[in-house]
Amino acid sequence: MAYPSVKRSLIVILLVLFALPGLALLPAPAAADYYDIRAYIDGVSDLVIKGNTVQWHNSSAYVPGKFPGTNAPTTITTNSHPDPIDWYPDWPSGTYGDVWSSVYTGLTPALPHIPQRVTLTKVQARNDISILQYPSAANDFTLIVRFDDGIPGGADWYEARVDFVPVPVPVSGILLLLE
Repeated sequence: MAYPSVKRSLIVILLVLFALPGLALLPAPAAADYYDIRAYIDGVSDLVIKGNTVQWHNSSAYVPGKFPGTNAPTTITTNSHPDPIDWYPDWPSGTYGDVWSSVYTGLTPALPHIPQRVTLTKVQARNDISILQYPSAANDFTLIVRFDDGIPGGADWYEARVDFVPVPVPVSGILLLLE
């Protein structure tokens, strides 16, 4: 029977001999994917992104795109879809207050179901845009972006860019899996 420290040492030697030379043959890390999101916001609205789906959860005031006298789309542009997608969500429970929109499916690229680094860049905002929830295994890799136009004065245009890239698993993580 091998001692645990000897077993660990053998695993490290095997990784060095077989895995590490193969790293030169691996492709370069993938470039970051992105979503550009533009919407007409009044109040506070959260954009929920999971896999290839997008859905609004409106918390207060008028829902995105439906300020009185307005019918504006949520526009989504991605690196996989060069032409902007104009999405006009349905609002089955009304267009004011705490309501959910219909779900848009077909978002490409889909938000990966793996650990990833997510960054947000505000392009245009009268008040604030922030990440309310980062995707992780604990929340089934769901990203929530908050568009906050909670200040008085009607609706305004908001635009944000969300970049995401897979996080590589370090060799130390592989060693922990082998113990």
